[in-house]
Amino acid sequence: MRILQVMYYTLLEYIRDKQSMAMMVLLPIGLIFLLGNALSGGFESSEVRVIDVAFLNEDKGEISKHFETFLESEEISKLLNITLVATYEEGKSLIEERRVSALIHIDEDYSKQIVMGDEAKLNLLFTQGSVFTQPIVTNIVRAFNNEANKINALMMIGASEVAHLGRNFIEEEPVVEGGEKPTAMGYYAVTMLVMILMYGSMYTSDGIGSLKEESTGKRLKVSPAKSYQIFAGVTLASLVTVFAQGVALVFFTKYVYGVNWGPNIGITLMMVFIMVLLSSSIGMAVGTLIPKRRTTEIVITTVVPVLTAIAGGYVPVGNLEGILGKLQLISPNYHMQNALFNHIFEGDPVKMLNAIMTMIGTTILMFTITLIARRRYINDSI
Repeated sequence: MRILQVMYYTLLEYIRDKQSMAMMVLLPIGLIFLLGNALSGGFESSEVRVIDVAFLNEDKGEISKHFETFLESEEISKLLNITLVATYEEGKSLIEERRVSALIHIDEDYSKQIVMGDEAKLNLLFTQGSVFTQPIVTNIVRAFNNEANKINALMMIGASEVAHLGRNFIEEEPVVEGGEKPTAMGYYAVTMLVMILMYGSMYTSDGIGSLKEESTGKRLKVSPAKSYQIFAGVTLASLVTVFAQGVALVFFTKYVYGVNWGPNIGITLMMVFIMVLLSSSIGMAVGTLIPKRRTTEIVITTVVPVLTAIAGGYVPVGNLEGILGKLQLISPNYHMQNALFNHIFEGDPVKMLNAIMTMIGTTILMFTITLIARRRYINDSI
């Protein structure tokens, strides 16, 4: 009961803070409108251009020869312009000079691995920002690789040839303009939703900070409520507030901007709730680990725009490389966006599930860090 009382009075404080409430709702609405209209040209349908791709084959086996034949086929020639390279360094140099969009690299043991029944992969390297060409190249390579592994499995149970490998599994179909496709407004609705949910971590961090520094915390700590009840009440109030803001943004963009939020709005809202749990857990950890309330605010307002940029929140960036690639993989925004995009446009369900599990795992980790850190000063703060 006391947890609900703390939650109620904390919610009242949040609602009375009209400036913060307006920023969390009106700011993303404005940004979605501005970015969605200003950058809409980059999302419009156009004729698919041939993609320049470097190719390095270090394998002398039979299967890699079939892949070479596959790349020379009429169907693939309409999509890829292949440049043969002698070394990995040469291919990487072409990537860095942006003379090609991708490098396909076959290791020397590729055919051997497939014949032995081991998992074999074709290595891919892309230029930074190849957000539109990357899926095309990846799907072509994946199609061949899956076929190669499938045929080898058939051979192991009695088939005797792989003569048809590399043929007849690329089908041409007309592009239908009327179907659901990514739009600038839809893209930025997702990325700005994710960004504002990450900013929502300030509710939790600020709530915990106020309990450590302000008169509100002092009054609560001398009240009959125990520290864990105060902690839970503040956290629940933050969850409810940020989730309500996220839901409001989803429905506003859906009915006013006409944004597509996927085939099942219930699943979309479930994902929003998981994201709110993650952002709130991050806010809890930051608010608990950093002593000063003002410092936590500076940390969050500085880090969130960086994470948004790395994840392609302002401009699509694809999969980054090097240190930026590593930062991208640990960016909550990146996994949040992956989950939503794969659901909305009915993409790879495995990628969607992996993104969701990553968010849940990170949430548990942040809660654990918070509980461990909280023990250090449980007697004089929450």
